[in-house]
Amino acid sequence: MKVLFCVDEAYPLYKIGGLGDVGGSLPIALYKLQVDVRIALPKHPEIDISQSDWHTIDHFNIVYKNQQLPVTVYSGFLPGSNVPVYLFEETVYLSAHTDASDNHADKFTVFSLCIASWLHQPNPSWHPSIIHLQDWHTAMVPVIIKHRYPTSDFKYITTIHNLAYQGNTDSPILKNLGLNINDCKILSWDSIDNHINILLEGLLHSDIISTVSPTYAGEILTDEYGEKIDTILQSRKSQIVGILNGLDYQVFDPSSDQYLDHHYSAKDVVAGKLANKHQLQQELELPQSDLPLIGFVGRVDAGQKGIALIIEALANHQLPPPDTQLVFLGTGDPILEQQLHQQGDEYKNCRIITRFDEPLARRIYAASDLMLIPSRYEPCGLVQMIAMRYGTLPIARKTGGLADTIIHGHDGFLFNDYSSQAMVDALSEALGSFSQPHKRQAMIDAAINKNFTWDEPAKEYVALYEHLVLES
Repeated sequence: MKVLFCVDEAYPLYKIGGLGDVGGSLPIALYKLQVDVRIALPKHPEIDISQSDWHTIDHFNIVYKNQQLPVTVYSGFLPGSNVPVYLFEETVYLSAHTDASDNHADKFTVFSLCIASWLHQPNPSWHPSIIHLQDWHTAMVPVIIKHRYPTSDFKYITTIHNLAYQGNTDSPILKNLGLNINDCKILSWDSIDNHINILLEGLLHSDIISTVSPTYAGEILTDEYGEKIDTILQSRKSQIVGILNGLDYQVFDPSSDQYLDHHYSAKDVVAGKLANKHQLQQELELPQSDLPLIGFVGRVDAGQKGIALIIEALANHQLPPPDTQLVFLGTGDPILEQQLHQQGDEYKNCRIITRFDEPLARRIYAASDLMLIPSRYEPCGLVQMIAMRYGTLPIARKTGGLADTIIHGHDGFLFNDYSSQAMVDALSEALGSFSQPHKRQAMIDAAINKNFTWDEPAKEYVALYEHLVLES
C-alpha cells in the first residue's frame, strides 16, 4: 500500500504547532505497520539540508499566474526514522521568507500544484495509490489533479485538524492555476462570488474526510462548531470518520525528556514532579513551596483556547486560587497577551510568560499538578495527552478530543459550560482532591499509565486506506 502524506509541517524538520507533531509521528506509526508512506513537505526556508543526506531527484517547471516557476524536489528521510520525505522547493512563493500566514492562499496553492505536477512527471519512480491530505494547506491537490489530469486513479483522504482554518481567499487562485471553472459544478458554485474556500474544495473532491477525534467528527456537523459549512458537511456525513490523534511517546517521556533535569516514571511520579516543581519555581522566581501548581500551555487566541475565561478569572481574583501557584505559557494575539499581563502580573504566585518556548513547556508539564485547558472547542488536543503522560491531571472543557480522552474523576476533570465560573468550579473540585491523597494518587496513576500512542490510530488509518483500495 503506497500513501503520499501531504502536510505543511513535520517535526523535527519544521514545526509551528500541533500539526507538526502529527506530521512527524503518524507517518512513522504507519511505516511500522508496513505502509509505504512518504511525506510531501514544503522546503521551508528554516529547513537546512546542507548538512544532511538529501539528494536532488527532480527538476521541473510549473505555471502559476502565467509565470514559469522552477521546482526542485529533494529526497531524504524524516530524522530518526526510515520514512522517506520529499521536499519541494520553489523560490517565489513556497521556499522564501514572505508574509505567508494561515490566509496566504497563493503559497499553499503553489505547494499543491508542485505535488500534483510532480506526480505526473514522465516515468515516475514511485506512484502512490492514496494521497492523504492534511488541512487546507494541501487541499487543492485533488482539485488540480481531477481537472488537469482526469485519467489519474488516486484515492484521496483529507484530514481536518481544525475547521476554523479553511483558507478562505479572494485571490483568483483558479484563474492563476488556469482551471476552467465551467468544467466543474463545485468550482463554479464556490467561485460565484469571486471567493474560494480552499479546504471546502478539498473536502468535496476527496473520497473520505477524517477528523482528529470521534467527538469532533460529530461536532462539525452542527451550527455551533461547523464554521459555516456544517450543512455542506452533513451531505458528506457517511464519508466522515473521526480518528483520535496519538502522541509520540519517545519525544514526550518524563523518564528521558532532554529538557528535564529530574527524570521520573510512573514508579516515582510524586517525587519526580516535586523535584521539577521546585526547580521551576527557582527558574521563574516563584516562592519555593509544595503548594499545588496549575499550568497552562497553549496558543493565545480569541476563538479557541478559552483565554478570555482565564483573563476574566484573573480579573475577578478567582485565579490563581488561594494557596496555589499559576504558570501560564503561550503566545499569539498581542492584545490578549497584554490583557493577560495586566491582570496576572500583579499576583506574586502567578507567572504570565508570552513566548514560544518548547523546553519551558516541558518543564511546566513536569512540574504542574494540574493543567488548565478551558477550550471553547478542541478538535483533538495534545496538551491533555502530554499532561497525563507527565502525571499532570487536566482540567478541561468537555468538547472534541478533550471529551474523548479525559474521564472525569478518573484521570482528570471536565466541565460543560463555556464560562469562567464553570472553569473555576472545576478547578475547585480538582483542588479538593488534594485532601484525598489516595484518590488523587489513583488518578495520577491512571493518567500517567494511559495509552495515547499512535498504535491504535495508525491501525484505523490503515483500515481506511484498505477500504479505499478495495473500492478501486
